[in-house]
Amino acid sequence: MTIAQPLGLGPYVLLQLEERLALLLGQGLAEQGADQADVAAEAPIRLTLGGRARRVVLLEHTSSMPPHPCHVPRARRTAPTAAGVRRARRSAEPGARGGGGDEPCPALTRGGARPVAAIVVPVRAAPEGLSTSWRGADSPADSRRRREPAFQGCFRSRGASPVDIATRRLHSQRLAGEPLAGATDVVGWLGAVQSQDYPAATWALGQRTRAATAATVNRLFDDGAILRTHVLRPTWHFVLPGDIRWLLALTAPRIRAGIAGRLRDLELDAAIITRAETAFTTVLAGGGQLTRSELGEVLRAAGIAPDGQRLPHLIIAAELDALIVSGPRRGREFTYALFDGRVPRAPVLDREQALCRLAHRYFRSRGPAQVQDLAWWSGLTLAEAAQGAAGAAEIGAEAPAAGAAAPAGLASELIDGKRYWFDPSSRPRSARSAAAHLLPNFDELTVGYRDRAALDHPDGRFDPTLFAFGSVLSNVLVIGGRVRGAWHRVLSRRGVRVQVRMLDALSPSETAAVSRAADRMGAFLERSVDVEWVGPREGGETG
Repeated sequence: MTIAQPLGLGPYVLLQLEERLALLLGQGLAEQGADQADVAAEAPIRLTLGGRARRVVLLEHTSSMPPHPCHVPRARRTAPTAAGVRRARRSAEPGARGGGGDEPCPALTRGGARPVAAIVVPVRAAPEGLSTSWRGADSPADSRRRREPAFQGCFRSRGASPVDIATRRLHSQRLAGEPLAGATDVVGWLGAVQSQDYPAATWALGQRTRAATAATVNRLFDDGAILRTHVLRPTWHFVLPGDIRWLLALTAPRIRAGIAGRLRDLELDAAIITRAETAFTTVLAGGGQLTRSELGEVLRAAGIAPDGQRLPHLIIAAELDALIVSGPRRGREFTYALFDGRVPRAPVLDREQALCRLAHRYFRSRGPAQVQDLAWWSGLTLAEAAQGAAGAAEIGAEAPAAGAAAPAGLASELIDGKRYWFDPSSRPRSARSAAAHLLPNFDELTVGYRDRAALDHPDGRFDPTLFAFGSVLSNVLVIGGRVRGAWHRVLSRRGVRVQVRMLDALSPSETAAVSRAADRMGAFLERSVDVEWVGPREGGETG
């Protein structure tokens, strides 16, 4: 059977359509009573979606599958017949009557609500880590391919709990397992780290390293080994000098489009922006470094009013145009410097290469995650995010260093009807983690995903009054990657007091894990630490 691409559908919509069609096709054959061995041996059903032929590979039936949200309406469900099964099979055979035509498949028109597991993969050889061995191959070469069917795991893991996803994310984010050597390694691993709250962002880096301190991170920032600019959504992010050029080239157009309305409201047209950028680059020439307020005075001298939000938006415009970037701190103030003075020259990536690289960085360091999560985090469209994921899955992301192995492509699996992407070479040793983390405001474990269900408290409880922002985007206590409370710190001359506000009682081992997390914060700040408990304690006691 051939299904032609509907007109006007983008890559992300097609990706979703493929998954729904696969489930429906499998669902129909299962309800028709087809023997499981026959289903496994079924010749692939061919689809033409997004300009590329793909096969639907039917796997074992999972009776516990819940009804799919896109199932055929109840009014259209009719009893299947053996003839219907035969017609479905004949239509899938090469050269069969109707094969490649528009004849509807009985499996689609008579489907119910519980499908056989099925996947859609390209007809051409799938990339390593995304391949599956199938019967009824198109050629002897295809039939000789007997790679491990990685996709089948997605159906065996259909009942995967949020605990599994949370544990795997802790591992990929380097909050569990092997930490990274230093803060620059963390920024490079994550690709970009949200950092409008600078002290919080430095602690986010510190938690993912072996022994970084706030002082060492500050020195790296002042020296320009870590830069900060508006590169995603738009929000300040830490990035490496070697990444900032291709990242800005990829994301700046979307950010400009997003702030265009605000620029009009502020009466900042292209001519004013050009004048402001000329003033900035002139005064910063020769290695100058100025604070935001000093840049405001530069604008005023150039006859441009910097009042209200005009100054920050003109600074953002200059950042997006790769003219200025973060300079060293001056006391507690941040400065700006010329972009080319702090950023080395780098090879130019075309847009497709940049999409692949960003998707690979994202899913490698935050997987399992969905395409919609990448779109949210990056500010790219769903179609661009889907394109990046597909490209990174097929060709990897970056050229390896001399003597190094090529980067692994991405893999994906379906969990509860949602496709999650991840690095197949990175798996946690344990199915769950008992580690506690005092995550700061806008940590990448929270802000890095649009779908944050895996973070939810094991019992689903949540009290917004405990959290500074009323959400998990503020300082949050997680145990095993699941929300268990909030925290707040108070600095003194030599120490730090960490106040922990819990959603429920902790076990003795969990209490000890939180204390160890507080000790790590004290070591990062190079201060003694004291923990104050607020809320239910062990056995329901109140602190």
